[in-house]
Amino acid sequence: MENVMTNAWKIARKGKENFGGKVKEYFSQALRMAWAIFKKGEKTMSGVNGTIKDFDLPELEGTGKQVAWANKIRQEAAGTLQDEVTHEEWKEGQPKRSVAQLVEALQNEEATQEYLDELPEFLVDRTIKSMNELLERYERMIEIATNPSAKFWIDNRGNQEKNYMFNKFAEYVQTGVKEF
Repeated sequence: MENVMTNAWKIARKGKENFGGKVKEYFSQALRMAWAIFKKGEKTMSGVNGTIKDFDLPELEGTGKQVAWANKIRQEAAGTLQDEVTHEEWKEGQPKRSVAQLVEALQNEEATQEYLDELPEFLVDRTIKSMNELLERYERMIEIATNPSAKFWIDNRGNQEKNYMFNKFAEYVQTGVKEF
């Protein structure tokens, strides 16, 4: 409630600066505007399925040789996985577009809300959809990246025909279809 009132007074002062008169003359309308902003914020945040959480890579399990080799493979795969999370398909036949700004916005709830508040109303729903799709890709990337089996990484290395340059990983992160 305090946030709404504070925002209403800011809006009323801005009205006075722009158009003259007294702040109290603008307060009634400013309060309606502040409530609308507050309600929009509640609505938009409820549509976002979360934020990006940090994760740690587990120690790999296997023989010393397997672990050393698998660590290199996992490091090579990281670029492919990250690229799939930070890019989305938006039109058929078009290259994927970067959603790096959404990654930044999804670091915490405050940043997400601030990002959504700055958008024009007609973009909010599509942006929330893109954010949720990004979060789904991120979860699938974590599923792959946190696999502790050295054998998994060796069997799915990027230079094999079945997974040339981690195509199967990329497809899974984008679509959820698991073929590895």
